[in-house]
Amino acid sequence: MKSTLHSPATMAPVEPAKNETHDRSRLRLKPHGPPAGYVDGAWWPRSRDLTREIPRLAAMLASSWLPPSRITFAMEAWDPAPRRVSVNGRLIRLGGFHSQDEHLLDVLGPDGERLTLLVVPPENSVDESEQALQSAADPDNRESPEDLLSHGTALSALPRSATADDSTVDAWESEGGQVHDSRRPTHSAGSRAWKRS
Repeated sequence: MKSTLHSPATMAPVEPAKNETHDRSRLRLKPHGPPAGYVDGAWWPRSRDLTREIPRLAAMLASSWLPPSRITFAMEAWDPAPRRVSVNGRLIRLGGFHSQDEHLLDVLGPDGERLTLLVVPPENSVDESEQALQSAADPDNRESPEDLLSHGTALSALPRSATADDSTVDAWESEGGQVHDSRRPTHSAGSRAWKRS
C-alpha cells in the first residue's frame, strides 16, 4: 500500500513506517442492518500515532466497508496528526476536535455513509481488547463507549509530549479547528446504518 502523509504545518509529504502488516482482527464491524447502539464496531490501533494508524485503518475499511474520505477524532486522545493523508492515491481528510468523545472515531465514506467506531486503547491487553471488539460488533449491543471499555482501560486524553510542536495545533485551530465550548454537550454519536459497496 502506498501512503503519503502531510504534515499539518508544512503539508510536506512524510513517509509512513514500512513493512507493517494489516491485522484485520483489529477491526470489527456490526453486520449490515438497521442502526443499533452507540457504535457500529470497534478498532484496536497499535499506537496513538494517527500518522501510522490511518493507512492501516483505511486498508481494513476499504476491504470490509468503503474507502474512508474523512475521519474525525478527539484531539486530546492522539498524538498530533496531519490534516490530510493520501492512501493509494485517495485523499482522506482528518479532523481533530476537542469536543469529540475520546472513545470514538467517526468515519465518513465517499457518499456520506458514516461509521462510528469505538477506539479500544492500544495499551489494552489482548483479552481486554478482544472482549471490547466482540461486544462492539454485536448487533444487539446497545452499551455506551464507557461501558464497552469498562473491563479494560479507557482511552484517556494524552498529556502533550514535551517534544510536540504546539505551533501545528495552533495553526490547525486558526484555520478552522473547533475550539472546545464547555456549554455544548460532548459528541455522543448514535449508530448509523451503513452499506457495503
